[in-house]
Amino acid sequence: MRTAISMPVTRSQTLLKDKDMSESSAIDAASGDSSLEVRERYLKPNKQQNKDAHPRAKAVTPDSKAQYKKKKVVSEQSQYSSLSKVLFVAALAVLVVFVGASYWVGDGMLGSGKPSMRNSNVADIVEENISSIRKNFPGQEEDLWVTVKAAVNYHIRSEPECPIILLFGSHPDASKTSRCLVQKLGRTLSEILGKEKPHDSLYEIDGEDFQNQNADRAKMDMDRGLRKAFQGKPGKKVATVFNLDYLPPCSVLLFHGYCDTDNAIFKDVAMIFTVTLNDHSPGPNSPKDWEPLVMEHLKKMWVDKCPSLPLEKVQAFLSRITNNVVLVKREESTKC
Repeated sequence: MRTAISMPVTRSQTLLKDKDMSESSAIDAASGDSSLEVRERYLKPNKQQNKDAHPRAKAVTPDSKAQYKKKKVVSEQSQYSSLSKVLFVAALAVLVVFVGASYWVGDGMLGSGKPSMRNSNVADIVEENISSIRKNFPGQEEDLWVTVKAAVNYHIRSEPECPIILLFGSHPDASKTSRCLVQKLGRTLSEILGKEKPHDSLYEIDGEDFQNQNADRAKMDMDRGLRKAFQGKPGKKVATVFNLDYLPPCSVLLFHGYCDTDNAIFKDVAMIFTVTLNDHSPGPNSPKDWEPLVMEHLKKMWVDKCPSLPLEKVQAFLSRITNNVVLVKREESTKC
């Protein structure tokens, strides 16, 4: 029964479709179009419809390309300008920090203070001051002044890594001359290294004052005095230790830390020692030969005199204080 109902409907639809195609074919035949052309017309998409289907699509013209390039150049220039501003601000900040650090480290490069290699005439200052002392001691050897100037110039030519260490040896008859020379030199070094007044610029230690004192007590008193002198406001810059060989043997190890060439407690200072040799003979002619002579003298004074001061420690300490050894000769007319 279902088939009987559907068959008429299907045939009707088919007849209507054939009729439409026949009429279209007749119209196309009348207009001269072939069946192939008709088929292509039905199958080929309409360009106008496609164009209207995408109303936002725009053709790329030369003018639009130029505008795009112009906008791109302007954007790049803006980015470059922003980057330049950032770099300029960063460079300016670094410059400000550098100038501030230099001023702080140099204790005020524009102010008055310690002569340093920032001052072009620092070598002339040393030469002038040492020459002034030399006029008062005309009987001393040339090598004495050469050694002193070399040690001072080496210390002040850059940021100091260790203190100035000088050791003055003399015979008993020249001990007075040696003390006077060291005092004058110490005041001069104080003017070069710091700002102290000449009459209050030295911290003095005399081995004879501690000769009969307990070694530990002597060591503690000297250490306290040196730290107070160097750390004061303003701190002293020079310590003189007269008659080093008179100190209790166990107490001299204190100076090992003060004279260390790598890790000295205070670096921008001067330590000047004096010793009195027992031998009255003229000694070697060459100043270089005085170094082993002074070392042997100190070894005799210290080795086997203190359990905590074996030969190895004595030699280690001597290696720190005998780099600049000079001999002072007796002079008749010396005013201090």
